[in-house]
Amino acid sequence: MKKMKHIYDSIITSSWLLGAIIAAGVALRISGLTASAVWYDEALPLETAKLPFLSMLDATKYTFSPPLWAVIVWISTKLFGTNEFAIRFPALLLGISTLWLAYRIAREFQLSHNQLLASMVIIALMPYQLALSQDGRMYTLLTALILVAAWFAIKDNWVGLSVSSSLLLYTHYTAPFYLVSIFLMALFNGKIDVRRFRSVIFSGIVAIISFLPWLPNYLETLKINSLINPVTFAEIILMIYRITFEDTLTNYPALVLLSMLTVDSLLLLSTMTSVWALLTKPEWLRAASNSSEPDTTAKRYFQLTVFATLPFIAMLTWNILWKDFLYYRLIAAMLIPVTIWAVRTLSNIRFTRVITNVSFTSIILLISVGVMSWSPHSKSGNLRETAELINDQWQEGDVIYHITGTSYLPASQYFEGKEQYLINETQHEWLLPLELQEIFEIHREPLEEIEFKRAWVFYSRGNLITDEVAAKADGYIHNGILISTVKGWRFATMEVYLVEAEVFQK
Repeated sequence: MKKMKHIYDSIITSSWLLGAIIAAGVALRISGLTASAVWYDEALPLETAKLPFLSMLDATKYTFSPPLWAVIVWISTKLFGTNEFAIRFPALLLGISTLWLAYRIAREFQLSHNQLLASMVIIALMPYQLALSQDGRMYTLLTALILVAAWFAIKDNWVGLSVSSSLLLYTHYTAPFYLVSIFLMALFNGKIDVRRFRSVIFSGIVAIISFLPWLPNYLETLKINSLINPVTFAEIILMIYRITFEDTLTNYPALVLLSMLTVDSLLLLSTMTSVWALLTKPEWLRAASNSSEPDTTAKRYFQLTVFATLPFIAMLTWNILWKDFLYYRLIAAMLIPVTIWAVRTLSNIRFTRVITNVSFTSIILLISVGVMSWSPHSKSGNLRETAELINDQWQEGDVIYHITGTSYLPASQYFEGKEQYLINETQHEWLLPLELQEIFEIHREPLEEIEFKRAWVFYSRGNLITDEVAAKADGYIHNGILISTVKGWRFATMEVYLVEAEVFQK
């Protein structure tokens, strides 16, 4: 029995187990990369990538995102064509790189081997992290650059910090919230004096100056009305659940509740423990700002706490004081720092050891269920199959008609050369503004003014259309035949109807 225990302990503490965990994370990120059709958020940069470079940059002004990801996608499509692989391959590479970056950052924050194992299991296998690595959007880039910038901050590499901070600003408009924590890390990385303060400020100024050409577009974006509902405690719990498990546990309501309880309990316990430690141990705070402190454990833990918690605190405060914008995707980049911080915080507290062990075991079991339930195909449902059905049954005189841009952009990727229209009603400001519709040469017409024999009507119900538009769309499909229902994790369900001109009520 003792021999078996020795073998078990050797496996747990061996380096190859860590390698196996990372390898599993890599394999899961690669598997099914192109299994699903693109969805709206992927179709938008994919559509802009069809334009010449300067036109692409101009179009990106109206996508309400900085241009770095659009440039990457533009280059990728020139190498691999305009397809699912081209839009997702950069995200895959970045998703894999975050595993290595997470490991390096965890080492810098002085996690033990077992703490590293616990952190990497969660980071490598968490379903939402898998999904981000197969999603042609900028969020894996945001995560990777945050970890890179943190690395440069810890290493006092001011040039690297300036460059990575500039790239962060050109990646996502939430970058300033993350940069606040990163620059504070840099400030507390050694003894706070005039020279260090000057270096930190100079790096920040360089990043801000580099962003000035795009600043007017940023300010215009701030004026747009938000689609987001006011933040409540329940919404925060739901956000945390979604950035960990995606929607993989939806078919198991009891497990959804258990996952929310487990994750939020761990985060609450970590927060209470961290606050207690920092308040009751003033030497920790002294060590954090004193380079002569021989033990850097306190300094690193203080930096990790700032790195993991400050971005969310800043975003939540800004959301309350300004306007509602906080959404689960915007805090997804926090998962890696928060995981490292929570494991580091809880694993050294003896009186919570039982609770921590039970909670960590629950997390692993829930992750296992999530990974088994996770399907790359589920992201966009059967959109591709629906498009193939329409293409196979296409007849002369057919048209494709869309009620919202959420169906127009992704579906149009699979109907090349076919006549398509978008309803001539105002879309939400966040959704296909008129400037983009003109750039993409989208035809906007009422269905009653289009000559057709059959119309394939894509109808996405949801809060993106007004009651008037919904009533108009209901009239269009009144005598239509429901051909397909496209359900995906991240968009309103699309209903596809076949409407014959002979029975269409104008």
